[in-house]
Order: sequence, then C-alpha cells, then structure tokens
Amino acid sequence: MARSPARRWWTSGSVAASLLMLGACSGERSARLDAGDGRPASTAEALESQGTITETLAADPTMTIMLANLRAAGMGEILSDKGPYTLFAPTNLAFSRLEPGTVEALRLPERKPLLVRTIALHVVPGEMSSNDLTNRIERSEEGSVVLKTAGGSPLTATLVDGHLTLTDARGQSAILVTTDIPADNGVVHVIDRLMMPG
Repeated sequence: MARSPARRWWTSGSVAASLLMLGACSGERSARLDAGDGRPASTAEALESQGTITETLAADPTMTIMLANLRAAGMGEILSDKGPYTLFAPTNLAFSRLEPGTVEALRLPERKPLLVRTIALHVVPGEMSSNDLTNRIERSEEGSVVLKTAGGSPLTATLVDGHLTLTDARGQSAILVTTDIPADNGVVHVIDRLMMPG
C-alpha cells in the first residue's frame, strides 16, 4: 500500500528554486537483472531491507554510477532520511548507453543544477509498490498514470506488453526490470534507462 507524503523542500548549491516536496508520514539479495537483457521483470518483495535507499544502492554493485550521481547531487543524505520515497534507479548498464562523456559532463560544477533535476526526476515522494502502480494504471481511463516527481518534471507510467514502463517529458521510455526492492525508508525499482527532465 502506498504511503502518503508530507512536505519537505530540497535545494542544492546555487539552485534557489525548490525542487520537490518529499515524503514523510504516518541476507543476500538476489542478483539484479541486467537492463535490456530480454528477461521478464523480477520482483524483490521477499527480500529483507538492506537499510535506507542510499544504503541499498551502496550494497548493489550494479548501482555504483547512480550512487555516485546521487551523492554528487547532494541527495545521498536526503534518501537516507525517514521518507518514505520511491526511487527508480538506472543501472550501470543504463548509464553506459548514454553518449560518451555525458555522465562526466553532468558532474561538472556548472552543470550541478541539471544533475540535481535529473536525479530528482527518479524520486517520487511516498512509497509505491509495483502492484500499487499497476492497479492505478489499470483503473485509469487513459491507461496511464502521471507521477509527480521530486524534480518537478513528470513521469508517465504505463503497461507495455505487460511491462511497467516509464516515459519522461522528452518521450524516452524505461522498463522496470526489477521491482519492489525494500528499503527502510521506501522502495527501489530498477530501470533500464536514465530519465531526463523536460
């Protein structure tokens, strides 16, 4: 069941505009699917939490680039807070499909506002399981659900050939390849593409 968010403001460095309202209320992990390997999405609901969302990424060798970008954007501590949050996390393979030099360019000091917006686009306030998302899509007359992300730009969730799919404001789509990885302060879903703000 999705947990409803309360308000919190994120800012980073010289970014004066508020970027989001974040949520707050009231073993070994299975191998991740390599993004785009053609296998069906897997679920990780039965796994025990490995800590906060940030700690969950740190424990996963396929998430080193996402974790580095999260920290470079100044959001590592935020996603260690109480939450809850939903993170759509691109794998290292997803980042490797970008044009050469893209990741390095995002980490330049003068590009930090874009890095913050990009990483915050992957965060949705509140906790939303794959079942929550699927049910909302199936109940929608449009067959889609617009998610309000922490970065301000929307993500549109749909079911494509049975796969949960996200589409950003630029029309790029990502498939949820592993879902429902539990964290103490929310949930992580693995996606096969980096989403970009509009």
